[in-house]
Amino acid sequence: MTKQILDQLYHMGFRILILLTGHYPGAQIKQVRKAAQKISKKYNDCYALGIPEQALVADLEYLGDHAAKWETSLMLAINEGYVRLEDAPDGLSFSERAARYGIMGRDPKSEASSQKGEKILDAIVSRLAEAISRVKRTQSIEPFEEIYARYKKELKKLRSLDLSFLFKMQGIEGFEELKSFVKWWILNGKRYKPNYPNKE
Repeated sequence: MTKQILDQLYHMGFRILILLTGHYPGAQIKQVRKAAQKISKKYNDCYALGIPEQALVADLEYLGDHAAKWETSLMLAINEGYVRLEDAPDGLSFSERAARYGIMGRDPKSEASSQKGEKILDAIVSRLAEAISRVKRTQSIEPFEEIYARYKKELKKLRSLDLSFLFKMQGIEGFEELKSFVKWWILNGKRYKPNYPNKE
């Protein structure tokens, strides 16, 4: 379906195509990149990029999360009317936030802000716009290839860090917390057990 959409866009006259996914399981990231690369090879005047948004800002410690510090910060910057942090739970561990509410990452209630979201959003937009301008000017896919290469380099750098630091970046405090999360992830099949407060 993604390949068909890209092909249709090309036939409508678009020559620079961006697949920017906000959902980033490894298979989906590979899929959008592969679709972008295929259409770029299929037509010599087509330049496509397929990435998750954090590929543009991994150097700013935004690695993606799920309804946690970063996604909540981005939504606060885009439209704070969609966010009710006052309804977010207080004092839950990483695994409790994940199992009850699907929040995976640092606690949004204490760490999210529109300022953080604006910083990340501005960087995503400006870096993407700069790459698109260079592609248009040079008629080359190279600026998009540089984005892939930078993201790969940032991920490699992160993988070389101490695991406890990476866990802490995502809000996992200690081995017991990690064990509890892995148990939920594997044994409960990532099923959520929502425990939302009653609203009148």
